[in-house]
Amino acid sequence: MIKNFISGALIGIANIIPGVSGGTIIVLLGIFDKTIESISNFKKKQNVIFLIQLGLGIFFGLVFFSKILEILFKSFYVQTMFWFIGMIVVSIIYFLKEQINIKKINKIFLILGLITMFIIFLIAPEKKELVYTIFPSITFLRLLGLIFLGICLGVFTIFPGISGSMMMLVINQYYLLKSYMANILSFKLEIIIPIIFLGFGLVLGFYFGAKLINYLLKKYKYQTLSYIVGLIIMSIILLVPTNVNYTLFISITSLITFLIGIALILFISKIKKAN
Repeated sequence: MIKNFISGALIGIANIIPGVSGGTIIVLLGIFDKTIESISNFKKKQNVIFLIQLGLGIFFGLVFFSKILEILFKSFYVQTMFWFIGMIVVSIIYFLKEQINIKKINKIFLILGLITMFIIFLIAPEKKELVYTIFPSITFLRLLGLIFLGICLGVFTIFPGISGSMMMLVINQYYLLKSYMANILSFKLEIIIPIIFLGFGLVLGFYFGAKLINYLLKKYKYQTLSYIVGLIIMSIILLVPTNVNYTLFISITSLITFLIGIALILFISKIKKAN
């Protein structure tokens, strides 16, 4: 039980950090097959127990690290963004190396991935706050939107190599979701109700995502992987902070955090090889 909870906590922390794939952490912990099996066949008692233990750990990891990110965004926004970008840059290299040979990349689907992410960025709602203290009103459309976001997060959590938080960051939903998680223990209805709907979507994403991923990788492996590579590459470009006065201090510290992000993913990769 403790091992499953700790594994879940690590997955939760990974999911709140753009650039770190929750799916990659699942593989690293050696529970990828068990997780997919449990989600696909949750009628078995032992699978349900495993998912509950894992889910509680994920919840703890999300809430705990969301608090830390709230502090980082308040004081070191640009440096934090370059930390994320450093992790994403290495993640795409890792993804190419582990999941798909560069020679087998389908250029058409790669370009489609680039275009898709750029269009999503253009039509995404404008970022309002890095740290939310006043939350949006609860409406029917917002709750439906949260279910959809939860489904997306669930799918990307299962898939090794791509970060759901990265996708949320590009479409400017990351800051709100992070603030929801960071303030969940306040037990305010304006926070609890959205999280319930987000969680419902997350469960749907886990279940149907596992089935969808298995199907796509069996039938259209290289097209799917090429499309994902396109999504990630465009995300790196779009996440670079603009309209910022890059003083010497900000430039140097951003370079340092960028290198820290690279080092973190390389460290995770080495642990996986050692196992």
